[in-house]
Parts: sequence; C-alpha cells; structure tokens
Amino acid sequence: MNKVFILVSVLFIGGMAAFSGCIKDHTYTNYYMKANIGPNQFETGNCMASISGTTLAVQSLNNSAPILSYPYMELSIPNWIGALGSYYLDSVYGHPHMIYYNSAVEKKISMYGYVTINAVTENLISGIFYYTNTDTVSVSEGAFTAKIYK
Repeated sequence: MNKVFILVSVLFIGGMAAFSGCIKDHTYTNYYMKANIGPNQFETGNCMASISGTTLAVQSLNNSAPILSYPYMELSIPNWIGALGSYYLDSVYGHPHMIYYNSAVEKKISMYGYVTINAVTENLISGIFYYTNTDTVSVSEGAFTAKIYK
C-alpha cells in the first residue's frame, strides 16, 4: 500500500511539474473601440492612440493596419498631460471632443458628454465615454483600449 501511495505521489508531482512547464504567460491585449450610437452598435477590432505635443488622439481602426476606413470614431484631448481622469466633451475647437465619421462627407461631432481615461501604460491607453452628438443622437456605453504609437 505504501509503494502504491509513493508511486501515485511521484506521478502526481511529476505530472504537475510537466504541465506547469507548459503553461506560458501569454498576455494578449485586444485593442478596440465600441459604442452604441443611437440604436446602432459600433465596434472595431483595432484602435490606436498617438500623442502629438500635448494632444492625445485616439482613433478606431477597421483593420490591423494603422489606416483609417469608414466608419470610424476619433477622440481628441488637447492639453493632455498623461493623467487619468474625466474630460468634458463639447464641439468647441481646441476642447476635448469626439467625432463619428460615417463617410468622407458625413461626420457627427460631440455636443456634450464625458470621456474618462482609466488606464495609461507605456504601450496602451483605455477609457470609457458617453456623449450626445450635435444632431442630438446619444452615444452610450463607449469604451476603448488603444495601442499607443510613438
């Protein structure tokens, strides 16, 4: 009986060691932007952020390349200092705002709302947002995680 217990223990410990050696720490980040625009859902499988001077720009992408294609959304926060927090969105030039581009000739600009930046690392930024467009369409349950391009 003792030999069986020892054999089972050795096999169990050996198996655990073998399996733990196969476990890798794969940390994949899904870059995306999504929101409900009125009754319609918007979601892209890629999102990029860039910082030019003190302006943070976050853009949704419809493909894996950093190329914009319609429809897409864009967030701009001028005078951003890299801080977490909430920013009031409006349609005044030079203030934080969001734009939904449905086509090359049709865009919807934020009239009022908020964006909250809730995480910033060396490689990514994420946040949530809601606002009303200048055409009074509500954008709700907005969220993004973007890769920061340098």
